[in-house]
Amino acid sequence: MLATVADVPGTDWVVAVEQPVAEAYAAANAMRRDLWLLVGIALVVVLLVGLLLGRRIVKPLERLRAHTRLLGRGELDVRIDPRTSISEVRELAEGVNEMATSLAQLEEEAKARERLTTFARIAAGLAHDLRLPIEAVRTACDAVVANPDDTGAVELVRTVHRRDLPRLKEFVDDLRMLSQRGEGSLQSEQVDPAQLVADVVDHLAGYAKWRGTTFAAEGTAPAIEVNRKLLRRALFNLAANGADACGTTGPGGTVTISVSERDALVCFEVSDTGSGIEPDRLGSLLKGDFASTKRSSGIGLGLGVARHVAEVHNGHLSVESEVGVGTTFRLTLPPCEPVPRVEAHEKGPAHGERTVQARTN
Repeated sequence: MLATVADVPGTDWVVAVEQPVAEAYAAANAMRRDLWLLVGIALVVVLLVGLLLGRRIVKPLERLRAHTRLLGRGELDVRIDPRTSISEVRELAEGVNEMATSLAQLEEEAKARERLTTFARIAAGLAHDLRLPIEAVRTACDAVVANPDDTGAVELVRTVHRRDLPRLKEFVDDLRMLSQRGEGSLQSEQVDPAQLVADVVDHLAGYAKWRGTTFAAEGTAPAIEVNRKLLRRALFNLAANGADACGTTGPGGTVTISVSERDALVCFEVSDTGSGIEPDRLGSLLKGDFASTKRSSGIGLGLGVARHVAEVHNGHLSVESEVGVGTTFRLTLPPCEPVPRVEAHEKGPAHGERTVQARTN
């Protein structure tokens, strides 16, 4: 109960009024319930309106985020629909599309420049590698035309036919090999690494332009299952580059092709005592097919072929070098069953020969 008391003026009377609490506060309680109901309804309305309006803003932003992810993956030809009622989001979408268009144009320009640079490097490599054999062929042809009855001119033609024409074919095969990377089947056979190294050394020692360079074969290793021609070509290219490097430091120099077994792998090492390679070039030396290992302006194909040979045989090619000391290329391949022992040889500047032990295990 809720009660109130008041005196009646001029008398001894007192007035007392009583009322139940629920009845006294009924109107206030009803107003409070109505207010809470209005607040709840207002919150629901605000949430619904906010959700509807927010989705109109969030959806375009979500599309923009997904689009930027595509751009980040290099899909520069993808465009986003800029149509939206929110002007700021529409302008942002248009800006992203313009950026993608600019990036696509820059990428095409970069690819065009890269293709032109690669073509120039290939042309430089071909000019460098083909110059000597083509000049030899031209000289022999001129000699025969000028003196068809001269036995010396005829012998020169025979020499060119035996030495330089196969060299030209090797360059053509190198280009075909690089252009057909990953295509065709690999014809493999069991090869004795020490014997193969000895054959490469004998071949290198027969070139007059490297007459002042000593070529040596060392080491033994188990037999490997490889394409003999490709592996021989890779080792020859690496050793030829080493011989060219020795020529830049003056007469003399040594190129050593060694073979050994390391961690169940057959490891070929081609080391030279040439001028070495600058440290800032080593990081990118094995990344391009037409990178130069020569210490001149020439760009050769040999390193690209060696890398390709390592890849198709599930092997690995690495390089270490010190300026003024020399360079070592390391080609590792998986082994197979061993074969009987063989002898490797060392050829020197005067084409002398001495036996170097090179036996398989």
